Amino acid sequence: MAILSEEKSKEIFQNLQKSYPFNSWSRIDWEQIRANIKIVNTIDVVPQIKQLLGDVDEVFILWSTGSQLVLKSQLCKVLSAIDDVLAVGADTFIYSPSRFIIEFHHEGEIIIGFENDSVLN
Repeated sequence: MAILSEEKSKEIFQNLQKSYPFNSWSRIDWEQIRANIKIVNTIDVVPQIKQLLGDVDEVFILWSTGSQLVLKSQLCKVLSAIDDVLAVGADTFIYSPSRFIIEFHHEGEIIIGFENDSVLN
């Protein structure tokens, strides 16, 4: 994992906010994203995500507060330490620019959204 600079972290946050619509309480507005998958069984979340997304080289980890620096890593490494990643902040996002976003909401909801809705076809 790599910790991005404050400047680069802000850039990734801005990119995320341009790519996905957010509502007033800092959640992604899923009603505006046609291609999304809600994960119901949170016990097996890691295998489900691996099956849906396959091998992804680079992702960014962001937290909803925006006060933490953004981390850059491989999806498999993030998923292997998911409990530690989620412990940092209330809401966590795993973001792969031009591909997908995973939102881990503090109430337990996990949703994967795709920028390119043809992924689901």
